[in-house]
Amino acid sequence: MKRKIFYLVCALCAGNAVFAQNSDLQRELTLEKEFSPTVRDADKINHTPELQPVKKTTSAVSFSNFTMEPSLAPYFSTFQAPVYMTDFATSQQQAYVRLGMGFLFHLDADAGYQIFNTEKTRWNIFASHRSSNTSTGYLQADEHTRMKINDNLIGTQFEHQFLSTRLTAGLQYNYLRFNDYGWLDTTMTRRRNHRLQTYIGLGTTDANADVLWQANIAYTLFAQQYPVLQDYSGGNENRILADIDLHKDWVGIAAAMTTYLYSTPLQDSIAKATGNVNYTTFVLNPYVYYEDDLWDARLGLTANIRVGGVRKILIAPKVSFRWRPTDAVLFYAIADGGLVDNSHFNVRQENRYIAPMWRVKDAGSPLDAKLGVSFSPFINTGFEIFTGYKYIKDEHFYTADSIVYDNAGVFSLGGKATYSYRNSFDISAQVVFNHWNMKHETAAWNRPIFAGDLAVGYQLPAIPIRMDLNYHLETGRKANIHGLSEKMKNIHDLKFSANYMLNSQVSLFVEANNLLFQKYDFWYGYPSQGMYCMAGASVKF
Repeated sequence: MKRKIFYLVCALCAGNAVFAQNSDLQRELTLEKEFSPTVRDADKINHTPELQPVKKTTSAVSFSNFTMEPSLAPYFSTFQAPVYMTDFATSQQQAYVRLGMGFLFHLDADAGYQIFNTEKTRWNIFASHRSSNTSTGYLQADEHTRMKINDNLIGTQFEHQFLSTRLTAGLQYNYLRFNDYGWLDTTMTRRRNHRLQTYIGLGTTDANADVLWQANIAYTLFAQQYPVLQDYSGGNENRILADIDLHKDWVGIAAAMTTYLYSTPLQDSIAKATGNVNYTTFVLNPYVYYEDDLWDARLGLTANIRVGGVRKILIAPKVSFRWRPTDAVLFYAIADGGLVDNSHFNVRQENRYIAPMWRVKDAGSPLDAKLGVSFSPFINTGFEIFTGYKYIKDEHFYTADSIVYDNAGVFSLGGKATYSYRNSFDISAQVVFNHWNMKHETAAWNRPIFAGDLAVGYQLPAIPIRMDLNYHLETGRKANIHGLSEKMKNIHDLKFSANYMLNSQVSLFVEANNLLFQKYDFWYGYPSQGMYCMAGASVKF
């Protein structure tokens, strides 16, 4: 029975293991970019070990500066409301409201309502708002500018359990308005992005069924408005996704199809030159699996075939191995790969400031290998050491005025340590070192060589106040300035937050960011904000 349940989990999630796409689901609205590979890539490795996590005392509503960006990749991926919705969904209250305001014109607002929350049916609606209109200074000249952003999200998600089948569905709309405030951008144009996403999935939940299966279909519309070009709206990107996974005993097969359809006022020759061409990708992943009390292994491969305006074929391994000699030690090895989907929508979660007419070329990774060990020598203590190598064809890098591509290999080495004490104190630290090998470019532009994170939390005794201190570091970044290499300033970001629970329904919070008063660029010519504070409250009812 244990093995059948495990097979069920694998069947439902196999698509997630099949398609190696960049699906980091969080986008911070204070302009903090995503970067890879860094500590966040180490977190992807950390999902493999199954050591007991460090326990911490958290409030019933955990606050976040993130709006979740549900990725409708061609595998089963339900929408997620903001982070604090997780605890709320298991509570007795039906609704929540959160409001936070900062002195630099920062505003955070969130709300949600559970229409149904029963054993068989769950249906909720939620909305979020993030906005900022702050002054910041360029590092390249003694000049100031304003960084403006207004992000709004509304969505709903539904789940229903039939006798042996689960139905899931969701709908989201996101409206984002921001300005190009970069030092090299003289237009200061306000831009608008619209995103509509919907999906529906159906799959078996009967662990005793002869064949376990999961099927999903999704649609995404992403539209951009860029008034600096007359009569050019930025065009529309339509994405249709479908996948299915079949699994019986120790063998399975997963397949998916992704179709992109572009609508743009550009001439056909210009649309082709900028990458706005229609195409379809087919992915096939046959695999076998074995699991017992000490070890488990998955053997498979992924065949990626792309037809239409962009033609590519890539075959990559899909292999994983885990060995647990004791309850406190886990060794793991992973070999992965596949095509990287650099759609308009996906890339603009990484860098929203690139010109809307440019569709970044899709990359391909024939090998993405990871090797590591996790161990817990003492209670409430955990360590992890990992290394990896990834080779990427046509990896994209942002320069000061364009996008360049190169075949690149990156070797990574890192570690993580966690400790907690009596559910009142916890600390975690993780670091990763990256060494890039470039074929043509002289550096991996804007990618850090070293990155680290430190998090410390403390719950006051007898007082319902939780305090957290977080520090983030990036060093070794370089920028390409019209063909010349320039060292970028290191990122030192220190953040403090505190949460006070008045009762089981009302919480007060305060946050302070950039406590070291550091000035640095996220991208060259796009400076960070200065130190700012925010305070607010949340209510569940």
